[in-house]
Amino acid sequence: MIVHLTRLRGILTKKGIFLVKSAYKVAVDSIERDSTHGQPSSSRSDGEAIDFEWKKLWALPLPNKVLHFLWRIATYSLPLRMKLKNIGMEIDSRCPVCLRYDEDGGRCFLKCKMVRRLWSLAQMDNIRNRLMLCNDPLSLFNELFRLTEEESIKVCVMFWLWWHERNKANVGDTMKTPDEILASINYHVNNFRNLKKQRSTQKQTSTAKWSPLANEFLKVNSNGAFKEASKSGGWGFTLRNSNGMLLAAGAGKLEYVSSALHAEALAMVYAINATSSMGANRVIFEMDSMELKQAITSQEYDRSALGSLFQEIKFQLNVAFDYVKLNVCPRACNNAAHTIAAYGHGLGSGVCETWLGHFPEFVLNSVAGGLASLSS
Repeated sequence: MIVHLTRLRGILTKKGIFLVKSAYKVAVDSIERDSTHGQPSSSRSDGEAIDFEWKKLWALPLPNKVLHFLWRIATYSLPLRMKLKNIGMEIDSRCPVCLRYDEDGGRCFLKCKMVRRLWSLAQMDNIRNRLMLCNDPLSLFNELFRLTEEESIKVCVMFWLWWHERNKANVGDTMKTPDEILASINYHVNNFRNLKKQRSTQKQTSTAKWSPLANEFLKVNSNGAFKEASKSGGWGFTLRNSNGMLLAAGAGKLEYVSSALHAEALAMVYAINATSSMGANRVIFEMDSMELKQAITSQEYDRSALGSLFQEIKFQLNVAFDYVKLNVCPRACNNAAHTIAAYGHGLGSGVCETWLGHFPEFVLNSVAGGLASLSS
């Protein structure tokens, strides 16, 4: 990239010091001035700088995967068809959903015939009309920040889920109906609201530890370890009574694992099999993966690559126990299972170990470290 000499003055700070940050800003400004490739069709033409507070975007009470997606909208880095065409790709630039007009950000999220139907079903036509007046992604988010928190979260979740459905249409798969998408939006908004409450509760607690439960229940903590490089992992679980006394634990090696979620799900399968074989009837399963709980308490993941595994977990939970409750806990509360899963990854191929009554020292130490003081 060639930068004009008159623009190099901005590289040095007021004190004459060179900073990479300053050079990067000059380079970005140069690209914006010299190139029209990849710019949004709704970009401002007056060259006026937009005052945008990125901290407000990252402070939204949403999971990181959703925040990253919103950042991609704000920076115009989604692979919209018009953007791909502008950078030189030979591609049909029409919207993959309605196949009528060129697809830019406005067309995808606000103007497409099907997405307009979704806005109407969600009873947010007035918000859509306000966003339609925005000339660029940053202005759109500034307008979003003026909404109530409940409204802004719902709009952001709608953008996120609609992009998933748009990608299905892009590869020729069948999309959900607007009613189905709206149901999914409401489900995720409710989940994220509960996640916010959990985070608030965690902040009020000085140290998160394993907590006791009612006398008639047993608690199972499971965890999966995953190594991306080798596509392998380990599983681990602990079984404790209402007083926190360790009754059983187990660990094993996992091979041909595709993801951390895959490892977590397999760990739960082993934990279910071990717990049911011991005759437990009323069990609380605790994990530190919100995604795993969502996968086995809904149908959202049934058609995913791991869908058959999630359905098997649901079936086993229904037939093996009289009563089952699923909890998501902070990592600190699941540290014992995490330590045991890491141990399992170090075992040989096909090797697993189950302990009843007598436990290795590292298992006892990890369990003791997670127990809450019952006298406090």
